[in-house]
Amino acid sequence: MWPFAKKHPPLEERESAGDYYSVIQGQFDGQPVFIRSRQLAKGWVRHPELPIKLAFAIPYNNPRDDQIPEEEEWQQFTDIEDRLVEYVEGNIPCLYVMTITNFQMNEFVFYSVQELDFAGLHKQAKSLIPSHEVQCIAELEKRWESYQFFNSSRR
Repeated sequence: MWPFAKKHPPLEERESAGDYYSVIQGQFDGQPVFIRSRQLAKGWVRHPELPIKLAFAIPYNNPRDDQIPEEEEWQQFTDIEDRLVEYVEGNIPCLYVMTITNFQMNEFVFYSVQELDFAGLHKQAKSLIPSHEVQCIAELEKRWESYQFFNSSRR
């Protein structure tokens, strides 16, 4: 092994790492986007045991052009995030790293281990959040490109 290779913390330490967030505002495909990024994720980037980007996109039921949803639906997303993050982090080896928000939806992004029942996880997420459509994608992303794209200093 290269002597200067980054050492990653063991997966067991992810639960005691703390919860500090930063908010980044930028543009993606010409549209405003807001990123709420979990700061502890910086120390986990490219963790060899977490190569899968697992993302849950949840569109707003009543999206508004160039605005976040009405207050009632916006408040629902606080509860949705809490339930989803608690369920996913509580049931699979993964790390919640950021939420991407635009005027159409919120996307909750995790990095996880491989070889999970992603279809079953998606089904369970849909049952946790019956008020909204829940979309799910799991893809190999060893270098954490999505996290790094939205958290680069150039944004």
